Amino acid sequence: MGRAGGGAPPTLGAGPSPAAAQPTFDYLFWQPNLAGSTGDVVQMREDLDRASAAGTRGIVVQWIAHGEQSLLDAKLSDGRDPIRVLMDEAHARGLQVWLGTWENPAIWRTRNVPLAVWRKAMETGTELATVAASRYGDHPALAGWYYTPEAVWWTPPRGFRLERLTAITAEAVARLRVLTGHPVAIVMGPSGRGQANLLPISWCRYVQGADPDVVVVMDGVGSAHLDVLLAPALYQLMHRCADRAGATLWADVELFGPNWETPSLERLEAQYRAARDHASVVTAFDLPHHLADGTQGARFWRGERVDGARLAVGPLRREPDGAWSVLRPRVRRGVVEARLEGPARRIDRVEVVLRGEARRVSVEGLQVGGGIVGEGDAVVEHGPGRDEWTWIWRPEGTARLEGVRVTVQSGRRPAEVVEVRLIRQ
Repeated sequence: MGRAGGGAPPTLGAGPSPAAAQPTFDYLFWQPNLAGSTGDVVQMREDLDRASAAGTRGIVVQWIAHGEQSLLDAKLSDGRDPIRVLMDEAHARGLQVWLGTWENPAIWRTRNVPLAVWRKAMETGTELATVAASRYGDHPALAGWYYTPEAVWWTPPRGFRLERLTAITAEAVARLRVLTGHPVAIVMGPSGRGQANLLPISWCRYVQGADPDVVVVMDGVGSAHLDVLLAPALYQLMHRCADRAGATLWADVELFGPNWETPSLERLEAQYRAARDHASVVTAFDLPHHLADGTQGARFWRGERVDGARLAVGPLRREPDGAWSVLRPRVRRGVVEARLEGPARRIDRVEVVLRGEARRVSVEGLQVGGGIVGEGDAVVEHGPGRDEWTWIWRPEGTARLEGVRVTVQSGRRPAEVVEVRLIRQ
């Protein structure tokens, strides 16, 4: 959008870029859940069927133990071993399996986790992997080991701390590598919720010292750490880090939003495009949950996009209770109008992109001569950017409109209107 100061208010940009082809994920993460898909063999088979049909090469079991829960001790209702059943079912479909180790959530939830916690995760994880290797090490589906503890640092470690963290992970990689001779992957991610620590140089030193075969980089977008616009820079840095270490870079696309809000298809497209452009292998998190039938991730995976062309509109207008910022209209409880440049048309979808959260967004269709046809509240999706939310409204009926009026009710701080999109199917 153009600048609002000293002249005309901002106008909307050109139409959307052409929709990409149906995405292909090389691997899909599998977050175990004995109360759900891991224990439900019928659902497991359906999930693996979808993965195989979509051209997926295999799955990555995020962990084989989490806290006090261990899949090595679990049994299905018929007494069978859930890991072996999963590997058997995967192999029957030509899918590979990477086995995770032990997850302690404190490692990625807590600032400056004590080194003793990292060492405990390494020791517990490799001990469990040793048991798993004795049971499944010769299974034809086994492709590698996924070292589960996530290097997500709120503050980039330096000096002694970086040296010890690297040594702990290097020991884990060495232990896992000798178990069965399979390759070993470690995982990295943007740090905490601070953009300033997005690309710490210490990552490269950590990766080189750990000497893995694969570096899996979480894009951090779904967990609200990283604006999707910065994802290419994240992958570019990590590609160089992985290359210097002789490792292969995998990109992990997070398909969920902060607090599990639904992500926008546009945001998912940007995440996927950044991953595919910069990484040798693209993964997604995860098959049983965020790619389950009916989810936004599943719709994106099937190749769904906003079906239609964006209509050309003139400058945004606002009523007096709105207020202009330097770059875009800001509203606490204000009204913004978007009118078509040409004649009235049928409008099938209205998208209002806000920076910052709003309590409510309602939309009215504007007829020629000032009449209103249809009104209602919009529903919200997260994205495309970190602090952006897309509110969506679909008019009922087939009336021809000349524009829309958008009413925004934000919270204590005004929400910025980034864009109003009018779309014709």
